[in-house]
Amino acid sequence: MNRIDDRGVSIAVTHVLTLGITAALISGLLLGAGSLLDGQTERSERESMTVVGERVAGELASVDRLAEGDDEVRLEVDHPSAVSGTGYEVVLRANCDDPEGVPETALIEDDQPCLTLTGGNAATAVPVSNESAVATSSVSGGSFAIVYDGEEETLRLEEER
Repeated sequence: MNRIDDRGVSIAVTHVLTLGITAALISGLLLGAGSLLDGQTERSERESMTVVGERVAGELASVDRLAEGDDEVRLEVDHPSAVSGTGYEVVLRANCDDPEGVPETALIEDDQPCLTLTGGNAATAVPVSNESAVATSSVSGGSFAIVYDGEEETLRLEEER
C-alpha cells in the first residue's frame, strides 16, 4: 500500500483560511467604521451650524429691538468662518417655504422668516423672531454685519466692509 502523507498540508490550509477570515472581518469593520464616522461628521456639522444660526437669530432679534425709531442700526458680528473644516453660507429668508437643500423642520412655519446655513454635507434652518420686515440676503460664514435700514424698514445681512 502506497499512502500519501498529507498531514503537513492541513496545517497550511488552516493557516491560509484563518488569515483569509481575519482579513475579511477586519475589512468589514473598517468599512463599517468609515460610514459611522461619515454620519457622525455630518451630524456634528449640522449641530454646529444650528448653534451658529441660533446665535445669528439672537443677534437679528437684538438689532430689530434696537431699530425702533432709528435710521440705521449696524451690528458687526464675528462667527467661525468654517464648521468642521468647511466654509458655509448664511441666508436670511423672508419666508421659509421649502428652502432648497435644507431638511424640513417642524419648528418653522412657511411664512416665518428664517436663517438657512449650508456648507459641506450639512444644512440647517433656524427660525427668526422679529417685528421688522426681512430682506432676503446672504453672506459667507465668519465676520459680517446685520443691518436695519430705516428707509426701507428692513433687516438684512451684509458682507463686512
